[in-house]
Amino acid sequence: MMSAEGDDIIVRLTIRGTHRGVYRGLPPTGNSVRITRIERLRLVNGRIARVLWHHFEKYALLHQMGALPTY
Repeated sequence: MMSAEGDDIIVRLTIRGTHRGVYRGLPPTGNSVRITRIERLRLVNGRIARVLWHHFEKYALLHQMGALPTY
């Protein structure tokens, strides 16, 4: 999903992958992961000039990697 006003764009995307490398000290688990990321970007001359902010589901990612307990 994408929304734009002037030179600012908000993007929501889903990232999928497999935990195959060390992430913040957590050894690879082989677990499948899926997170949502939201970004606000600034365009200059039709190109991304700057990422103003971003957010992703950090705890969902860590949970899927097996770093957090299941309740």
